[in-house]
Amino acid sequence: MTSHNIVKEEEIRQFAVRLVGLSEGSSTGLSRYARSLYQELTLQEVTVGVTDFKTPSIPPFVGKLGFDSAKFFSTFPVALPDAVGNTVTHLTTQNHASAVAFKKVKRLVVTVHDLITLCYNHYPEFTTHLKYYDKFFNRLAAYGLKKARMLIAVSEYTRQDIIRLLSYPSDRIKVVYEGVDRQNFRVKEVPTNFYQRYNLREDIPYLLNVGSEDPRKNIRRLLAAFAKVSAEFPTVRLLKVGAAEFRHERQYLLDEAKLLGISDKVVFFDRVSDTDLAYFYNIATAFIFPSLYEGFGLPALEAMSCGTPVICSNAASLPEVVGDAALLFSPTDTLEMATLIKRVLSEPDLQKHLRRLSIEQAALFNWEKTAIETAKIYRQVVELEKEASMKRKPSVC
Repeated sequence: MTSHNIVKEEEIRQFAVRLVGLSEGSSTGLSRYARSLYQELTLQEVTVGVTDFKTPSIPPFVGKLGFDSAKFFSTFPVALPDAVGNTVTHLTTQNHASAVAFKKVKRLVVTVHDLITLCYNHYPEFTTHLKYYDKFFNRLAAYGLKKARMLIAVSEYTRQDIIRLLSYPSDRIKVVYEGVDRQNFRVKEVPTNFYQRYNLREDIPYLLNVGSEDPRKNIRRLLAAFAKVSAEFPTVRLLKVGAAEFRHERQYLLDEAKLLGISDKVVFFDRVSDTDLAYFYNIATAFIFPSLYEGFGLPALEAMSCGTPVICSNAASLPEVVGDAALLFSPTDTLEMATLIKRVLSEPDLQKHLRRLSIEQAALFNWEKTAIETAKIYRQVVELEKEASMKRKPSVC
């Protein structure tokens, strides 16, 4: 019997849980979190089910106005089915809290990955893409979060944001780090057909970035830094993996790369499978993550799990996640970013050192630990609900 199982049997009782917002078809970090948590909770013998949101009926003419109601209401749901019995309800992302803004849900737990869009007044430079209806539903979600019995923050940085921006009681916020799928994201041989499929070569160095073109991802400065690197290392290519969710920003980046004279050295890939994503990490000489804000920073952890040297910004939660296993730079200093990249490209011993540290750091984050700590929170919520129920009962003289 493992130590984890001893903890589970002594501290976690069987109870029913429903995970809400599990999207099997999505490849985003949020859906990966929900799927991985579901799978591991099941392995930990927690009785867990999945609940979908009810999609509101939208008049057909609305779609002709350019409003994607299906996508919008999957992000900001408005109708949550009632729970059965003493079930714990776990919303797996903060956006889904819009569904409980006007609904009382007992034993409610919400995972908060970040508060960027929920508190756009505090982060105006990151949320210029938000429309008026986005802001309205963000406010609903923020209101819904305050109705949760407990919140799970994926980092201490996010926990402090919740306290600072939502004034939520600190004793009801627990930090539970995300895990990394080490079965897929690991050091492994890259097949030749992978290179052929993406028109890549095996004999040149690649730098890699994974994520969207969200302004907070700081890709504009990455291009500026890469232009400096390319001047000294002309064979290096920058690979940008991630769906173009911000079309205007993607076009700006394409135009900027052309102005910098590096458009033939920067390659954009949209959605790729998790299997291929692991191969992208494995072929990279370094993973560059210049974000201005991250609630956790899962791509950096996935890169580390693949033994890829990580160079990332010294901002938000990233130092907390990468520890001493990455090279850090100020996210607004393109010269410092370029200098670190050139250093890794030119020093094989440093690459080897960072690979070893990366694998060790990534090993600290695993889904089994995440599931066990999450299940403990479920039990706490059940106990808190019992205590509150007892207090509501009238005393008998």
